[in-house]
Amino acid sequence: MPLVVPFHDSFRGPSTSASEWLGSEGLPQLHCKVINSIMRNAQPLKRAIVIGGSIAGLLSAKALSNCFEEVVIIERDVVARSPAERVGVPQSPQPHILLTQGYRLLNDFVPSLKKDLLAAGAVPIDWGRDFQTFAFGNWCATTNESTGLESFSCTRPLLEAVIRQHVEQISSIRRLFLYTGE
Repeated sequence: MPLVVPFHDSFRGPSTSASEWLGSEGLPQLHCKVINSIMRNAQPLKRAIVIGGSIAGLLSAKALSNCFEEVVIIERDVVARSPAERVGVPQSPQPHILLTQGYRLLNDFVPSLKKDLLAAGAVPIDWGRDFQTFAFGNWCATTNESTGLESFSCTRPLLEAVIRQHVEQISSIRRLFLYTGE
């Protein structure tokens, strides 16, 4: 899960410690300060820093790019330009599948997702047609027609690479991590 840290001049001066700034409530207090700053200043916030450049961090950066002049993604791993497992994502080699609602939400967020996943080799799935279940001693019925319950089967590194390519096209997002070979 990424840590998202928004920065704005009105949040704190240079002498304020992080614990004083966050308050005893921690991140909920931070959220209140962000909202209050937006309401009080009625001007765009300058910079958000997202710590963690995995799927959640990339999507957070994309969401924040609508509210901040600059979004910086900090990732400790060296990242391959093509889909590859990373040390900081230990679940990378495990089988992954993007379920229907997750796919729908991501597709709304990244409109070219379907085209990009297909081009990268992801396998489309229609859950009502392509997925078979065995329950109570019998195979459940399937259909030959499209059910609209669509998603994709792909590796996590492939999904992350497709999302990363999209996010890096947003001009207000900057990365502070290296690609292999840089």
